[in-house]
This record gives sequence, C-alpha cells and structure tokens, in this order.
Amino acid sequence: SSLPLTSPHSFPITAGLASGKEATPSAQFRKAGKTTAMGSREKRRKVAGKSPTSVAVSPTSSSAAAIEPAASASSPALVSTESRWKWREHLQTDFALVGCSDEMETVWAMARLINPDSPCAAFEPLGLTLCGPFDMIAGKKKRVDLPWFLHSRHRYDPPEVVTVATVTTAGGDVHWGYHRDDPDIPPTQVVASVVDTKRKRGRFRVLSPTLLQAMLKHGKEVVRRLKGGTKSTAIEILAQVTAAAKEATVPAHPKRDPIDSTLSTLGIVVPYDESTQVGWRELSVADDTLAAYLESLLEAKEKGGQPDFTELDRLITFGNIANDECDPGQALKLGLDLFTMVELDSDTANLLSPTYTLLGRTKFAEVIEKHTAESRRRSDEHSALQV
Repeated sequence: SSLPLTSPHSFPITAGLASGKEATPSAQFRKAGKTTAMGSREKRRKVAGKSPTSVAVSPTSSSAAAIEPAASASSPALVSTESRWKWREHLQTDFALVGCSDEMETVWAMARLINPDSPCAAFEPLGLTLCGPFDMIAGKKKRVDLPWFLHSRHRYDPPEVVTVATVTTAGGDVHWGYHRDDPDIPPTQVVASVVDTKRKRGRFRVLSPTLLQAMLKHGKEVVRRLKGGTKSTAIEILAQVTAAAKEATVPAHPKRDPIDSTLSTLGIVVPYDESTQVGWRELSVADDTLAAYLESLLEAKEKGGQPDFTELDRLITFGNIANDECDPGQALKLGLDLFTMVELDSDTANLLSPTYTLLGRTKFAEVIEKHTAESRRRSDEHSALQV
C-alpha cells in the first residue's frame, strides 16, 4: 500500500510552521516601462509594497478546521491535521514552498485513490508523473547526501522553480514546476520547461496559475490524441482531475509584473523604489546580443580555441557594482542569464548567491550554491540532478 503522508521513511519533524510563526507577506510590484532593448532611456520606477496575505495557525489551536479542506469525492480528507502541519512545515523548510500545500494535498489524495500502491505514477495514463515534493511524501529519496530541494531538480531549473512533475508531450519530455519570485511568497504560476536546442537552453513557458489547471489542460490534450483501451483509462482519470479543478479555489495573488526579461523567458521581479531609483538598473547589453555572445564562448571552447571572456568579466563587474549600490535587479538578471550555460556555473553562483542574500532570498542563495556545485560534478546536463 502507499505510504501515509507522515511516513517515518520520508522526513523527521523540525521547526517551522509547527511553531506557529507568521507566514512572510507577499510582495506587490509594478512593471518598469522600457522603450529600447539597450542604451539610455527614461525608466518608470518600481515600488515594492508589502501586504500580508496569510497567517499560519498553530497546530495546537482549536482552529484546525482552517487548514483541513473539506472532504469530497475528488479530495477526501485522507490525512490528519497533524500530518498536514508536518507536510506544510517540510514544504517550507526543504523546498521553500509556501501557500500551495492545499492544492498539493488535493493532488496527492487523488493520486492515492487512483493508484494506492504507487501514487506518484497515478497520472501516467495522462503522461504525467509526480516528483519532487511528492517524492518526499512517498519517501523516495535515493541520494541521502543531497538536500531534498535538489530532488528532481533539472540542470536549468533556477532557484525560483520547484519541479513537481515530469511530463510526456507530443514535442518531447519536459518537466513542470511551481514558480515564485521569492521563497517567502506563494507560487504565482506553474511553468513547463521547453525542450532544449543548441542555442536555446533553460527556456520555460507559463502553463497556468495552478497545478490542477495545468493538469486539466494537459489531460484534455492527451485524451484527444489517445485511441483504444488506454484512452478509456485516461478519460476516467481526467474526470477526477476535472472535478478537483472545479472544486479548487484559485488563489488571489497580486499580478506578477516582471521588471526585466531573462533568457529563460521567466523574467525577474525585484523591489524598486521610484523616488530613489534604487533596486534595479538595466543591463548594458540586449538579450539577443548577450545570448549570441554566450554561445560564441561555448563554440570557441568546442573548437579547442580560447574563449574571450573580456565582455563577460565587464558585465559581472558591473553586476557587482550594482549590488554594492543597492541595485540587485541587474545582477539577478545577469546571473540567471549566465545560468543557461553549464560552463559558467562558478561565475553564476558567485554572482547570484550574494544577490539573493541582498534581496533577502537566502534560501535561493543556498539552492544556487548546492545546485551549481552538484551540476559541476555531473556530465549529463539534461538529466535531473538527483534521481
């Protein structure tokens, strides 16, 4: 049978939500206007405003019903209140995920009903396998020497993305993940990796605001393509996903408005003060130009030549200066762009780690350090860092 949510083989109890501490408020941002890809311009400035979104309820409180979603055909109450607090605690401490536990509990409960012996494989008739945090529930960690947040993480997953499923599509195998700009705010969207090509690595596309919505849309596409007996099984599972998606409440997050683009296409969101013009400054090179330059470094290395790192050194120096002058947005964009090249892992970590710390996103700093260190030890850049 499947392991319960609080399987002794999956994780111990540590401090976190169980302490009853308040969840970190989410941030609201406005977009900075741009007129050209590079060069000087008059920029509309961004102001970061904080507004509380939720407060964690102590597990010893009599308000347990506040965190116990009502049972239904698609989302039965299969776990105890104590188990839910442990689950939420470990999502926060091990994956830096907050505000999405209700949806993940719904998906897991549905998976256990469909396939009690192997819940992570429950949606495979729809071409989808649960992983990452869901493996934590199932106690599937095989590399005890690595932290949980590297589990199922792929080479080009930035710290802002937590992989939750691997998916077979008509265009090839991809993976899905929750995306958030800060480890202390709930995910605002579910994104999918784009199948890599030589000149375009680490690209993502936005699927939907929630995992259930992404599963529903994907499931419908799969069912349309299937024939025979496999289609009937997929239809039955899709019916359960449909029911769960209809019952679920879509979180009312502030509209995400990136201040700048990145080569991954996800963009960045950082606090920006309009009156002082502090928080972000534009990179001195356009995205296409930077992408072509990074590719030229790789091509020179592949041909046995000596790459010219002069421009790269200049950009990194400017990024560090921007951090010193409290404009971490520039270094964040540059660091995430460099992240699309495995050959630049050391430069990426050295730039992004202090940038995340300056932004107060210390968990992301830990993720990028461990991620790039593990990546350098692996030769297959397209596989998950931990299997």
